[in-house]
Amino acid sequence: ASQLKRRLAGAGFTLHENLIEVSPAATVAALCGVRAARGYKRDADPWRTRAMVLEKLADSLSFAPQSRMAREEVLGNDNAFDAVISAYTAYLWARDGWTKPEDDAFAADGWIYTPPSG
Repeated sequence: ASQLKRRLAGAGFTLHENLIEVSPAATVAALCGVRAARGYKRDADPWRTRAMVLEKLADSLSFAPQSRMAREEVLGNDNAFDAVISAYTAYLWARDGWTKPEDDAFAADGWIYTPPSG
């Protein structure tokens, strides 16, 4: 982990300034509920759960008609879905100006950013 932090710092990234840690499952739970967060990877039909999540985010998340990251790819692939949800979380963080708690413990270890529930 420290080697990764050094590489990121060398590339100009600073935790909590232009680099954040996210949890796709926590974002899905905050925006779509705990059931969706539990089911988007392991439901009998995770495609359907992922589709419901993307539909809920449709007002601010869309896919280009021709893109390497097509909606169908995201619906059918755990890693692609997590990547889109992570990027969406970062977008919300930048748009809404989220901040980490002021507790010093988070300065070194980090903070997992999630949208406010609701």
